Amino acid sequence: MKFTNTVDLQQNNIINIVIDPRATQPATGVQGQFYYNTTDNNVYRHDGSNWVPLGIVTIESEDGSIVVDQSGSEVDLGLNVDDTTIEIAPDGQVRIKDGGVSTPKLADGAVTTIKVTDGAITFAKIQDVPTMTVLGRVEAGTGDVSAITVINDNDLTGADGTNLATAGAIKAYVDALIAGMGNLIGSFDAATSTQFPGDSDTRKGDYWYVSVQGTVQGVSLNAGDVLIANTADPSPTDPNDWIFLETNRDQATTTVLGLVRLATTAEAQGGVVDDKVLTPKTLQDVTATETRAGVSRIATEAEALAGEDDTTTMTPAKVKLILDENVGGYAGLIGNGTNTEYEITHSLGTQSIIAEFFLDSTGEKVMVDYFVISNNTIRAEFSTPPANNSYRVIIKK
Repeated sequence: MKFTNTVDLQQNNIINIVIDPRATQPATGVQGQFYYNTTDNNVYRHDGSNWVPLGIVTIESEDGSIVVDQSGSEVDLGLNVDDTTIEIAPDGQVRIKDGGVSTPKLADGAVTTIKVTDGAITFAKIQDVPTMTVLGRVEAGTGDVSAITVINDNDLTGADGTNLATAGAIKAYVDALIAGMGNLIGSFDAATSTQFPGDSDTRKGDYWYVSVQGTVQGVSLNAGDVLIANTADPSPTDPNDWIFLETNRDQATTTVLGLVRLATTAEAQGGVVDDKVLTPKTLQDVTATETRAGVSRIATEAEALAGEDDTTTMTPAKVKLILDENVGGYAGLIGNGTNTEYEITHSLGTQSIIAEFFLDSTGEKVMVDYFVISNNTIRAEFSTPPANNSYRVIIKK
């Protein structure tokens, strides 16, 4: 594929590119052109007059401190820091030059053992701690040790992020919480009972499970339901003192509140059962066909243009897309050997067009830079004037 004008990549990358490989240099070149010589494995650039090999050139500073030399494909680097103390030789060795080590050095005894002086902290000093206090640190990160208050109140009064609680206080606090929680008292026969269970010893949270269904004080209870006392010593006749948990429901109908079962895909597509519930998934599975009513998916642009799918729905926009794609076009020849710009009138009445260019002699596709001027005109640009009628242009909506 040939390009007839400059390609601007807008500072984007080209990856996996191979530079024009050939055994001999091109017969002609322009300044800035590159090619890779497969004979000597060098990359060459054209400086406007000649092909020049790319490589590492010799660089040497005025004082001789840096030397870079190239021998074939090998590179030797020499670094001379100050010609007195240290250097990196071309063979890669780091060497200290004669006189590079001077008299100053690490003095004897310059590093001493740093430690806490013996006896500076006595056990008696550690023992001198106020009552109900421990030494530690509750602040974030490392730092100084401070006195931390220990609380021993069974209700953990004053507990926060700056103190500690004793094991006894914690146990008493947890025991009190557990003691206040309700317990399973037993079963409840709603068929024979006329009042709710419980007595003066009933605590808030105590609960019973219904063993036999029935109706008590106007409340319908099924086997497996749970009654929970919502207050201590609840009323045996007032439903407001109780919490009722329904754990067993009959099959729901159009008139009865109850449990339902989810329909299978086959049941959903069959369209016969009326006691099952459709989920979004099974509803989606009920697709429309020529013989079955159901959900229909809108065709994508690709499916509409391909014209092969027989299960999706066409929208007006997709129909227009197909018509625009297949109806209307322009073809012609351009080039006069003189001009580099050509205005082409296609008269398609839209700026939404695609123009493609081909060498008329071979049919080979070429990349030509073009601009939409109006609903009926584009302008094609070339870097060099094309020969007379040498390019065929095809424009479609």
